Amino acid sequence: METKGRNKWVVGIFVTGFLMFILTMGLPAMAKEGKKVFDVKMAHHWPPKHPCGILMQKFADGITKRTSGRIKFSVYPSGELFPQGEEASSVGQGLVEFGAAMGSELEEVDKGFVVESLMWIWDGYAQMRSLWTTEVGKKHLENAEKGWNIKILGRNSMGPFLIWTKDKALMRKEDYAGLKIRAFSAAQPPQYKDLGASAINLRTPEVYTALQSHMIDALPTTPSGMRAYSWWDFLKVANMPYAIYGDAYIAANANFWNRLPADLQNIVLQVGAEVTKEGTDTITARGEKFMYNDFVKEHGGKVVTMPASEMIRIKKALLPAWQKIAKDVDPKLWQETLKLIGLQ
Repeated sequence: METKGRNKWVVGIFVTGFLMFILTMGLPAMAKEGKKVFDVKMAHHWPPKHPCGILMQKFADGITKRTSGRIKFSVYPSGELFPQGEEASSVGQGLVEFGAAMGSELEEVDKGFVVESLMWIWDGYAQMRSLWTTEVGKKHLENAEKGWNIKILGRNSMGPFLIWTKDKALMRKEDYAGLKIRAFSAAQPPQYKDLGASAINLRTPEVYTALQSHMIDALPTTPSGMRAYSWWDFLKVANMPYAIYGDAYIAANANFWNRLPADLQNIVLQVGAEVTKEGTDTITARGEKFMYNDFVKEHGGKVVTMPASEMIRIKKALLPAWQKIAKDVDPKLWQETLKLIGLQ
């Protein structure tokens, strides 16, 4: 009896020890796996105080807060890690987990994205972005993601561009004749030419001197760009409506994204949608406040708006240039574009 009691006591100790092992080793390990912390890097070219830079920080902070710290960001702004134009490739290579992708970079791997840079073709961000929600648009968006090995999580609006002139109000198509307009993309010169204007290719650091020396007398830029570079020293007329709806993309490395648990993916996408809306609303409202206050009241500028009937003339005049620029675009995507803007 004593031996049996001793055996039961030994077995009890063994069982208790095994259970303690499970509790101290197995369960915490599983809990740790369920609450794994992802320390990630995000890089972009905007300064921290730039509206787009502020939005990227809000994106990072929002995710960290919503995930209770399961995703923690180290943010590198101002091109600290790599410059504009190399952002999509750097994210795709996994040099950072999160970053930006410019529309021009998406165009490098899918020619369809040139439609975003066509002047006066879109009536707003909602209309332009709706292209990528159509059946053919989704295919091109996925193709761009695959080309750079990224996952697009949201948009970071750079702000709508309008044409600013020294003293000429652009109220008719004919008012563009003779203008010397700064160009910064390959899509702009043929469009200017069809309006009777001349394109002068300039890098941003060259613009102020070009305005000062009368090399150019007009340029497309955002209200924030006008302020940042003090081009309002020479340009006194803001010509509405907007010509280009500049979009950048918030992206993640596709390999990292596929490893991320589904619950965290959902949170990231939710935050991406929220900052997309906030950024779009904020950048447009801020630009209009600037135009009607700082530009008009403090710098002697004026804001004019071309009549809708004249904008129709502009679009019809630019259609041949658009078609020429879009010659390498998927015909189905181009037809969908024309359908969205009411020219098909």
